[in-house]
Amino acid sequence: MALLLIPGLVLAQVAWARTQYFGDELSRAVARYDKGAGISIDDAVKMVEKMFKARVVRADVSEEGGRKVYVLRLLSDKGRVWSVTVDADTGELR
Repeated sequence: MALLLIPGLVLAQVAWARTQYFGDELSRAVARYDKGAGISIDDAVKMVEKMFKARVVRADVSEEGGRKVYVLRLLSDKGRVWSVTVDADTGELR
């Protein structure tokens, strides 16, 4: 079981480090998708990490209702795991 957690923890640490390094990237991402340019998966990850104060440990691209979405799995500091879906065109949570 512990071996299954190691890759997730490594990815979580990478996501956390990336968030710490790119401070104001979130505001630039918001400006881009406000102009109708859509949002990248990296921008979606940064956005939800800041919003939920958790780390993204898995990110997938999917289609929902004919629209491209990002399905992001988060891990809180207290060990809670959950998923959120972000619309790739608007940046809105679904």
